[in-house]
Amino acid sequence: MKTKIFFSAFFISLFLTVSAYSQDINGSYSVGRTSCTIEYSGNLLNCYWRDGVGNTSLVYTEELPNGNLVYEEYDSSTYSGRFIFKNSYYYSGVYERADGRKFNVRKSRE
Repeated sequence: MKTKIFFSAFFISLFLTVSAYSQDINGSYSVGRTSCTIEYSGNLLNCYWRDGVGNTSLVYTEELPNGNLVYEEYDSSTYSGRFIFKNSYYYSGVYERADGRKFNVRKSRE
């Protein structure tokens, strides 16, 4: 019985933590010379690029040993690039496009 309660509490806290991190990522970002808006919608993270058509999806993939958080970007099922945020505050990081080019990322203060 104690094991069931422990695992239930663990999974609930894990879900709430992931949800909280996902909510913090919401906002507008400058990415190199362009910008994008990232929004958490239901179970998905969507990225809307300035002057773009439609949106791409972001998928959390890993936390690096230095604490950076990695989100891979997909247009339909095609890999487009990845955001590497310096920490769970999502204020800055790097965007690595699929062709290897890298751009600084900075969250806009709203």
